[in-house]
Amino acid sequence: MKAEIVLDDCRAVLDWIEDARNEQEFRVRWVGLVALLRAVGHVLDKVDGTSDPRLRQAIDKKWQDWHREPDRHRIFWEFIEAERNSILKTYEMGYQQGDVPVVVEATAGPQLFVLHEALFKPLVDGPFAGEDARDVARDAISWWEQQLSSITADANEHGV
Repeated sequence: MKAEIVLDDCRAVLDWIEDARNEQEFRVRWVGLVALLRAVGHVLDKVDGTSDPRLRQAIDKKWQDWHREPDRHRIFWEFIEAERNSILKTYEMGYQQGDVPVVVEATAGPQLFVLHEALFKPLVDGPFAGEDARDVARDAISWWEQQLSSITADANEHGV
């Protein structure tokens, strides 16, 4: 499926994000990654879904599942879809930009540390708030891997 090519590009961009040296490099790569994460679904629907009726049926079944059980597919609705909309419609990033102050409890009491801007990028809102954006993106890639695998298996079961 062509969606698998897009997903492979997601993996490549995530690797590039890990090497970002400053805020702008991170931001630009993040925008690309989020757009690609959402593009997996668009390509799946608009390209792969037109290649074979059995594949179309398996894809439609998955889309119905995602809509019927949004809590089970929270990574799609509350991260992939929400972050894509935030970025592409208002150019608002869902992660904390700049250096991140962190309070660490130690035996001598709480101590404040400032993490470099590229070291930790916590998401600021939603169900993934506080988690590093790269970790959530990694989870989104894993979610897509599972979904595409399931679609392929279902379509093969019906003769694709």
